[in-house]
Amino acid sequence: MFNSWHQTLITLQGNGTAVTGTTAATSLLATAGAGARFLKPANFFNNIGGKLRVSMGGIITTIVTTPGNLTLALRVGSVDVFNSGAISLNVVAQTNAAWWLDLDLDLRVQGAAAQFRGIGRFYSRAVVGAAAVTVGTAGMIVLPDTGSALGTAFDDTASNYIEPFSTASVTGTSIRLDSYELTSNFV
Repeated sequence: MFNSWHQTLITLQGNGTAVTGTTAATSLLATAGAGARFLKPANFFNNIGGKLRVSMGGIITTIVTTPGNLTLALRVGSVDVFNSGAISLNVVAQTNAAWWLDLDLDLRVQGAAAQFRGIGRFYSRAVVGAAAVTVGTAGMIVLPDTGSALGTAFDDTASNYIEPFSTASVTGTSIRLDSYELTSNFV
């Protein structure tokens, strides 16, 4: 590995507005202002094995009985370089439940068809398996469920924004981003 350091690329400057009432993939940063979107320059990911890390959290509200699923993704431009797969939500309605996501992505392919291998952890009492609403209880799941996987190829030779997206399977889900940090060890 080349000499490198972990560098914070961008952080969230204020709470976002909840993404509510949609089943379309929606940027979690769009409602928090474009200031938290990192514009990756062309050829930024310049060494195999380099890492991109994402740490983010906020609140989520779900509906009772048929809460559906939540899918979280990290996009470079229009390509999901990491996709959590469907996260089953708790059948007990949750209101303003805290959630936290940590992602660790390793660059495995460079250039015009660059790819990351990613794995993450999602914590919240809003997921299946979490205890009923009690202070301090939460469920933790590893993402994706099938273990780390190569993400969809993207063109690193072009500059693009990096940003997190969410997709709910039912319109009753509401998710808000309150904390976001994107770090890298690419030099």
